[in-house]
Amino acid sequence: MNIFITGIAGFLGSNLAHHLINKGHKIYGNDNFIGGYKDNLSDKFKFFDVDCCNFDKMNKILENMDVVIHCAATAYEGFSVFSPSFVTKNIYEASISTFSAAISNNVKKIIFCSSMARYGEQNFPFT
Repeated sequence: MNIFITGIAGFLGSNLAHHLINKGHKIYGNDNFIGGYKDNLSDKFKFFDVDCCNFDKMNKILENMDVVIHCAATAYEGFSVFSPSFVTKNIYEASISTFSAAISNNVKKIIFCSSMARYGEQNFPFT
């Protein structure tokens, strides 16, 4: 399967990419490096230096993808208090652009992935 991972240079995206490569899938992804690291990139997958908010570019690179896994986010807990505009753009606008491009390209499945930063402090196990 052709699988595209947003935020592929982040913790979730890069680990997921390596796992799916080991399962035999072709992996593609993007990152804007707000929270990701170039060290997490690999020559085992195709990387696009494109921000998720750029619908036109996302629409083009999602051609022929079977699955989109959306891991890109601004994962700085409490940051929304200091810069709500920045966080809104990098969460909401990036998600809408990615989902719209996936729908436009008839992607079969969209998976939204998130880390603990989204849910705040909770006790294990989660309910």
